[in-house]
Amino acid sequence: MFFESIMKITDLKKSFGGKTVVDLPFFTLEKGGTYVLWGQNGFGKSTFLRLLAGILRPDRGKVEGSMTISYQPQHPYVFKYNCLDSVMLGSKPKDEPRARELLDYLGLSEMLHVNARELSGGQKQCMFLARSLLTEGELLLLDEPFSAIDAIRNDDIARFTLEYCQSRGRALMVVAHRRELLDMFGARLVFSENGKIDIFENGKGKGDWHG
Repeated sequence: MFFESIMKITDLKKSFGGKTVVDLPFFTLEKGGTYVLWGQNGFGKSTFLRLLAGILRPDRGKVEGSMTISYQPQHPYVFKYNCLDSVMLGSKPKDEPRARELLDYLGLSEMLHVNARELSGGQKQCMFLARSLLTEGELLLLDEPFSAIDAIRNDDIARFTLEYCQSRGRALMVVAHRRELLDMFGARLVFSENGKIDIFENGKGKGDWHG
């Protein structure tokens, strides 16, 4: 089966204060692929996303691709708008029905006109997720998008996010903090303390990159 590559990563390295946090010799992201980043705090997962998004520059190596990218940081800024207007930022008026549908599914249908800064932590995270899903990026990068969402809905919302992106042919990369989410995604990037990243798909490694 042929898979279309939308991003090629070659010899990617990034260090802070002499400590290597990202060290990835080679990896390709596929169109419509789903990826989960896993590892302890401080092991480089957020840094890796920022490198892919072009927010950080690598010390060495290349991130190549012509796709459009949507990036949601771990702690997005909350503007002084109501919930619906916050989701619609950067979108067109014709996108409002879809924005309302997303907010309804994510449990915010009664919060559309509430000041976004008055929402709870979990509600804000659902609002950010709706805004990210509303974008048209070919690659969606989400940094711990489900961490503040209650456990009862956590898996359902994660599964909805995955299926929503797959139905539109969008690649999705997510930083996870719950083991229960690992098996939902097609490939797992496991981060080590020394910056090394091992790639696994369906429980099998795609290369021994620890030498």
